[in-house]
Amino acid sequence: ITNVTRSNEVPYHKDLLIVPPRMNLYMQKNVEINQVYKSFVADEDHSVFSVDESFLDVTDSLKLFNCKNAYEMARKIQLKVKEQTGIYVTVGIGANPLLAKLALDNGAKHSK
Repeated sequence: ITNVTRSNEVPYHKDLLIVPPRMNLYMQKNVEINQVYKSFVADEDHSVFSVDESFLDVTDSLKLFNCKNAYEMARKIQLKVKEQTGIYVTVGIGANPLLAKLALDNGAKHSK
């Protein structure tokens, strides 16, 4: 079963519980998370790609937050999001949005 499997294609299992999506909650959490992001970068350095994906250019924010590199900054952002929303976010780091996305996807593949 994958995250794109249709409910009528899911094989029956007595322990499986199918629940309806909660789009209002997802959108609310998206707003909360993006507010945290905006506390770290300027509006022009923040791009919302989808309900669960944003891109941040932290280049101009590193010194402001006393970070030596993007890894330190990413960790600070992760901790702040977790603290304020209760949600753990994953991060891909790259020289541009494509490389960041590829890094995140590659990391996810190797952590399974």
